[in-house]
Amino acid sequence: MSEDTRTPESGRPIWKSVGALLALVVTALAGLGLISGEIPPRELQRLIEPTRNQGERALAAFPGLGALSVAGDAFGASTWYFAHGYSSNAGADTHHTWFLLANPGGTDAQATITLRMDNGEVKTITTTVPAQDRAAIYANSHATGSFSAIVSSTVPLVAEESLFFANDGYTVPGVGTPSTVWYLPEGSNGSRYDTRLHIYNPSETAASLTITFFDEAGATEDITKQVPPRSALRFTLAQECRLQGSVATRIVSSLPVVVQRVTYFPGRDGGRGGHATGGSSLLSNTHYFPLVLADANFDTWLMLLNPGDTALSVEANYVQAGGTRGHTYTLPPHSRATIWLDKEVAEGRAPEGAFGVALASDAPFAAESVTYDSGYLTGSASPGAPGAARRWHFAEGSTSVPYTTYLAIFNPGSTGAIVTASFVPSAPGTPSPSWALLPGEVKVVNLNDVAKDLNAGFSLSSDVPVVASRLMTMTGSGLLGAVGLPEDPPPVHPVAYLPILIRPPELLVTPSPSPSPTPSAAVTPTRVYRAEGTAFAITGPIVGSANCGTTGVKGRVLDAAGQPLAGARVRVWAEGWAGGLSNPTDPEGRWDFVLGTGARAGTWYAAVADDAGELLSPAVALPTSDNCSNGYQWLEVNWSERTAAAPAYVLAWSRRLSCE
Repeated sequence: MSEDTRTPESGRPIWKSVGALLALVVTALAGLGLISGEIPPRELQRLIEPTRNQGERALAAFPGLGALSVAGDAFGASTWYFAHGYSSNAGADTHHTWFLLANPGGTDAQATITLRMDNGEVKTITTTVPAQDRAAIYANSHATGSFSAIVSSTVPLVAEESLFFANDGYTVPGVGTPSTVWYLPEGSNGSRYDTRLHIYNPSETAASLTITFFDEAGATEDITKQVPPRSALRFTLAQECRLQGSVATRIVSSLPVVVQRVTYFPGRDGGRGGHATGGSSLLSNTHYFPLVLADANFDTWLMLLNPGDTALSVEANYVQAGGTRGHTYTLPPHSRATIWLDKEVAEGRAPEGAFGVALASDAPFAAESVTYDSGYLTGSASPGAPGAARRWHFAEGSTSVPYTTYLAIFNPGSTGAIVTASFVPSAPGTPSPSWALLPGEVKVVNLNDVAKDLNAGFSLSSDVPVVASRLMTMTGSGLLGAVGLPEDPPPVHPVAYLPILIRPPELLVTPSPSPSPTPSAAVTPTRVYRAEGTAFAITGPIVGSANCGTTGVKGRVLDAAGQPLAGARVRVWAEGWAGGLSNPTDPEGRWDFVLGTGARAGTWYAAVADDAGELLSPAVALPTSDNCSNGYQWLEVNWSERTAAAPAYVLAWSRRLSCE
């Protein structure tokens, strides 16, 4: 296994004001006031409380582009390009550049990193990335100065670049597909911001560029440039653009090129803050941002670029636990629009704190988000995801001091999702956690609570398409965010079961409440009692979905008025197994019960129960399969409190409704 040896001394600096930035992030995610001092465990627990679409505004069913990034990439590429990197160990100009290469596959990778220095030198680095492992390559050990880079591998890899300086850093994903057109919605010319554009030409002939700048008033400016073969063009907006203020950029090239935008600004303790993106080669009708922060401690801006000849309308949905709010914005032709989310919060169009964003329009556009701390001393930028996917990959990640890594998952679909994470590499004993997401739900997880002191990338697998992003923080200062690299394997369709009530097997002794019991293979039955409760009834079909990581049941319990019922329990058992009680339902009526790890076959029985285990509803049979390629491991069951006497039910069975 290749060891990640990054330390504070080798380019991962521990900033001053330890814990300050982490406290601000916890504040935003928890929706609380400013937390001072050590963060108490109960506040950390708030980080994993999900947000969901339950409010007054329904989340639109946006189709998206599927499993492609805005750079037109998906997992499967074996060559990745980076337009800009910088290595320097010279005092205030110190910059540390790392390349993170994750290999989530089953075959070892032989990788080569070629650094094309601006002075014409070529540096070559070779490394082996074992299967299910990650390599962290410190460019400062091999070169000094500005460069562009190409990563080539014998098998598909996930490649990201992280660059650190005093007192901030940024992460950008590699580009697998150089393009003849690029869009950069973010850019600022003048004032305290220094925006730089980097354009790398990997071809053996010169590339001719037409660069168009757009401002918020609809004014445009065109310039032309040449990029020599296997070389980079680098300039600042101040050098080449006459437009002032907020400026977006379009780059059209005669040959495929790779671009990167970097923006610097005054940072903490006399250092610099900064953020960067690799741009968008695709315009899309939809853009998803799984996590944005907008409160007293963070400012987030959405930058939208409409390069077309006609105005377009963009519908924004802001998704949080209290409900989904939104607004429709008009983008004039040939212009950039800027949405300050903190202003939207103040005017009631967006919720305060942490939430997800879904943008949709009847015409394609480009979109990017930028988040700053309240002092505008550190920042992070990322384009959105144009669509959802069943798998997401990240090469960067660390749960070691001084880093905290958050994972945000957004389920924009109309069915529930089961998402499983795996670390690359995974240390002995490291879990592969799973989470259940309702339709329209956003879940934020602190990975430091899942695995301690782990330098690793990670991959996500979901039974339905979702969107995922990662946010890393450094103690004191530093925000590094990015949407993952998507992958879309052949779909596994959910299956519906008819909600037919049956006579369950005899129940064993009443169990004690337990959050997540594991069935035992051999249990001696004891005295039983029969289930006769009719206070609750099933509402709607039981829906199953595939998951190779865990097997279980979940759902919601509602009161007679159709509102979420908090504090209810669900009892789960099987033939020869006493089973257990779920945790009490949360304020949204949600419950879940994990039956075990892996795909587990069996027929399980479930019913609403009181704290003593007495059944309050007729039982229902829930068959699961040990085949996660053509079977179902998680079943979703919803109950509602009755308002009248229960009708008589006749014993029956149900067949799986599937053509597979």
